[in-house]
Amino acid sequence: MRPGGRIGAIDVVKAAAIVAVVITHAGRAPWDPRYGLADALLSGFWAQFHVPSFLLVSGLLYRRMHPIRLPEIGRRLARVLVPYGIASLVAQGLGLSGAHGIDDVLYQLATGSSLGIYYYVFLLTLFIPALWPLSRLGERALSWLLGVVFAASFVFELVVQWQAARGGAQPGGLFWLMRNPLNYSFFMFVTGWWCASHLPALRRMLEERRGWLLLACLLAATLDAYLSLVSHTWVPAGIVRVAYTLAVVVVLSLASRGREVGRVLRFLSENTLSIYLYHHMFQLALSPWLECAPGGLRIPALLAAGLAGSSALCLLGRRLLGRRARLLLGA
Repeated sequence: MRPGGRIGAIDVVKAAAIVAVVITHAGRAPWDPRYGLADALLSGFWAQFHVPSFLLVSGLLYRRMHPIRLPEIGRRLARVLVPYGIASLVAQGLGLSGAHGIDDVLYQLATGSSLGIYYYVFLLTLFIPALWPLSRLGERALSWLLGVVFAASFVFELVVQWQAARGGAQPGGLFWLMRNPLNYSFFMFVTGWWCASHLPALRRMLEERRGWLLLACLLAATLDAYLSLVSHTWVPAGIVRVAYTLAVVVVLSLASRGREVGRVLRFLSENTLSIYLYHHMFQLALSPWLECAPGGLRIPALLAAGLAGSSALCLLGRRLLGRRARLLLGA
């Protein structure tokens, strides 16, 4: 805990997660025919803790010990949707969305798809109104809810895996699978909310069970790597991703204990939304020039372009807009 109640581990997790987001989009997607070993190793499976950890941290930071009223929910929605709306219009104006008419534009704005990576905003927009009932649950009811949401997510994934094994697919395909709250996303959000009310106990566990926790984290990371690179089994990938995400959060929390968060990490943490919204635009601008470059050059170059471009935009926005940069850019 830093002065003023700031938790340093949260800054570290957010900074690591946003870098993981940018490096993921620096590589090619697994369904791209050009996807290769460099994409898998440099920007693939190991970075997949990013969105789940953001959902975990969001649930934790939104937690309040009093009932949250509708005006507060409205303010929290505005802090996400205003910068998202502006970034989406920029993407539309630059011709990055592929929209062919006003109907496409409105659909993409509503579904977080002016850029495909905006699905996280779609999920967060669903979860923020859930703060109203969550803030009115007792601890016992909250624990039951966490178990129910996990069970529903597990069953949902088994159904998806079963459909895939039979050659079928979820209606809407990957597009709606990524936006489905039962794809462990709401579970991670509620887990963060639950963790916020158990921080003292969690801190004690980190201190008293450090060795066992690190061993469990190593096993989760090894399983994630094995299933991603070697094996194609029935084991639900989402559960493994959740375990891997929690392992990364634990390791980063242990590594940051008793240390001051540096200026770079603090900057990345405070500007995650803006970097998330704009980094891929810079990558898309540079990527045609790197199509034929080897992955060892292409991925670091696109990582640098995404981080440098979006960070420069944050700094410029702060200078020109002052406090309004938080609402307009998410910076």
